[in-house]
Amino acid sequence: MKKSPETRFLSLILALVLSFSLCGPALADFDPSDYSDVSEKHWAYDNIMYCSEWEIVKGFEDGTFRPEGQVTYAQFIAMLARTFYADEVAAVTDTAGKPWYYSYMKVARDHDLDFKTNIVNLGGWPEVVVADDPVNRYEMASI
Repeated sequence: MKKSPETRFLSLILALVLSFSLCGPALADFDPSDYSDVSEKHWAYDNIMYCSEWEIVKGFEDGTFRPEGQVTYAQFIAMLARTFYADEVAAVTDTAGKPWYYSYMKVARDHDLDFKTNIVNLGGWPEVVVADDPVNRYEMASI
Protein backbone atom coordinates (compact mmCIF):
# COMPACT_ATOMS: atom_id res chain seq x y z
CA MET A 1 0.00 0.00 0.00
CA LYS A 2 1.35 3.41 -0.96
CA LYS A 3 1.80 5.95 1.84
CA SER A 4 0.31 9.40 1.56
CA PRO A 5 2.65 12.44 1.66
CA GLU A 6 1.31 13.31 5.12
CA THR A 7 2.10 9.84 6.41
CA ARG A 8 5.60 10.00 4.94
CA PHE A 9 6.21 13.43 6.51
CA LEU A 10 4.95 12.23 9.88
CA SER A 11 7.15 9.14 9.61
CA LEU A 12 10.17 11.34 8.86
CA ILE A 13 9.49 13.63 11.80
CA LEU A 14 8.90 10.68 14.14
CA ALA A 15 12.16 9.06 12.98
CA LEU A 16 14.05 12.30 13.64
CA VAL A 17 12.46 12.75 17.05
CA LEU A 18 13.15 9.16 18.04
CA SER A 19 16.74 9.54 16.89
CA PHE A 20 17.04 12.14 19.62
CA SER A 21 16.03 9.79 22.39
CA LEU A 22 19.37 10.53 24.02
CA CYS A 23 19.41 14.19 23.10
CA GLY A 24 17.64 16.89 25.00
CA PRO A 25 16.07 20.07 23.77
CA ALA A 26 16.18 23.05 26.00
CA LEU A 27 15.59 26.64 26.54
CA ALA A 28 18.17 29.06 25.17
CA ASP A 29 18.15 30.87 21.82
CA PHE A 30 21.56 30.82 20.18
CA ASP A 31 23.30 29.52 17.10
CA PRO A 32 23.37 25.70 17.31
CA SER A 33 26.97 25.69 16.15
CA ASP A 34 27.72 27.22 19.56
CA TYR A 35 26.82 24.01 21.42
CA SER A 36 29.89 23.45 23.52
CA ASP A 37 29.35 19.69 23.84
CA VAL A 38 28.51 18.71 20.24
CA SER A 39 31.45 18.40 17.89
CA GLU A 40 31.19 17.87 14.16
CA LYS A 41 32.43 14.33 14.79
CA HIS A 42 29.46 13.43 17.02
CA TRP A 43 27.32 10.67 15.45
CA ALA A 44 24.17 12.82 15.65
CA TYR A 45 25.74 16.16 14.70
CA ASP A 46 23.89 16.57 11.38
CA ASN A 47 20.55 15.63 12.93
CA ILE A 48 21.08 17.94 15.89
CA MET A 49 21.97 20.83 13.59
CA TYR A 50 19.00 20.13 11.30
CA CYS A 51 16.49 20.01 14.14
CA SER A 52 18.08 23.05 15.77
CA GLU A 53 17.79 25.05 12.59
CA TRP A 54 14.08 24.15 12.37
CA GLU A 55 13.72 25.02 16.08
CA ILE A 56 12.45 21.56 16.96
CA VAL A 57 15.19 21.30 19.57
CA LYS A 58 17.16 24.02 21.31
CA GLY A 59 20.20 24.16 23.49
CA PHE A 60 20.29 24.63 27.23
CA GLU A 61 20.85 28.06 28.74
CA ASP A 62 24.45 27.15 29.58
CA GLY A 63 25.32 26.67 25.90
CA THR A 64 25.20 22.87 25.96
CA PHE A 65 22.99 20.40 24.14
CA ARG A 66 23.68 17.35 26.34
CA PRO A 67 23.41 14.74 23.59
CA GLU A 68 24.08 11.86 25.95
CA GLY A 69 21.39 12.88 28.44
CA GLN A 70 17.97 11.32 28.81
CA VAL A 71 14.94 12.98 27.21
CA THR A 72 12.20 13.91 29.66
CA TYR A 73 8.46 13.98 29.05
CA ALA A 74 8.57 17.78 29.00
CA GLN A 75 11.39 17.86 26.45
CA PHE A 76 9.76 15.28 24.19
CA ILE A 77 6.38 17.01 24.28
CA ALA A 78 8.15 20.31 23.55
CA MET A 79 9.76 18.73 20.45
CA LEU A 80 6.40 17.46 19.22
CA ALA A 81 4.63 20.74 19.93
CA ARG A 82 7.35 22.77 18.19
CA THR A 83 7.07 20.46 15.18
CA PHE A 84 3.31 20.28 14.78
CA TYR A 85 1.73 23.12 16.80
CA ALA A 86 4.25 25.98 16.90
CA ASP A 87 1.64 28.68 16.24
CA GLU A 88 -0.62 27.37 18.99
CA VAL A 89 2.27 27.19 21.46
CA ALA A 90 3.13 30.81 20.67
CA ALA A 91 -0.50 31.78 21.31
CA VAL A 92 -0.49 30.44 24.89
CA THR A 93 -0.26 33.53 27.06
CA ASP A 94 -1.14 32.33 30.57
CA THR A 95 2.39 31.18 31.37
CA ALA A 96 3.32 33.60 34.17
CA GLY A 97 4.65 31.69 37.14
CA LYS A 98 4.37 28.36 35.35
CA PRO A 99 7.16 25.95 34.34
CA TRP A 100 8.92 26.40 30.98
CA TYR A 101 7.09 23.42 29.50
CA TYR A 102 3.57 24.56 30.40
CA SER A 103 2.60 25.94 26.98
CA TYR A 104 3.88 22.83 25.18
CA MET A 105 2.01 20.43 27.41
CA LYS A 106 -1.14 22.54 27.36
CA VAL A 107 -1.23 22.50 23.55
CA ALA A 108 -0.44 18.78 23.42
CA ARG A 109 -3.24 18.11 25.92
CA ASP A 110 -5.62 20.30 23.87
CA HIS A 111 -4.88 17.98 20.93
CA ASP A 112 -5.51 14.87 23.02
CA LEU A 113 -2.04 13.47 22.51
CA ASP A 114 -1.92 10.19 24.37
CA PHE A 115 0.68 10.86 27.02
CA LYS A 116 0.88 11.48 30.69
CA THR A 117 -0.17 15.14 30.83
CA ASN A 118 -3.33 13.91 32.45
CA ILE A 119 -1.15 12.88 35.38
CA VAL A 120 1.27 15.82 35.26
CA ASN A 121 0.14 18.68 37.44
CA LEU A 122 -0.69 21.57 35.13
CA GLY A 123 -3.35 22.78 37.51
CA GLY A 124 -6.19 20.53 38.51
CA TRP A 125 -4.75 17.17 37.48
CA PRO A 126 -3.22 14.82 40.05
CA GLU A 127 0.54 14.91 40.12
CA VAL A 128 1.81 11.35 39.72
CA VAL A 129 4.48 11.70 37.04
CA VAL A 130 6.57 14.83 36.82
CA ALA A 131 7.53 16.38 33.51
CA ASP A 132 11.20 15.81 34.32
CA ASP A 133 10.78 12.03 34.36
CA PRO A 134 12.68 10.34 31.52
CA VAL A 135 10.60 9.06 28.62
CA ASN A 136 11.62 5.85 26.90
CA ARG A 137 11.42 4.99 23.21
CA TYR A 138 8.34 2.84 23.64
CA GLU A 139 6.48 5.71 25.30
CA MET A 140 7.68 8.10 22.57
CA ALA A 141 6.31 5.81 19.89
CA SER A 142 3.04 5.44 21.80
CA ILE A 143 2.61 9.19 22.03
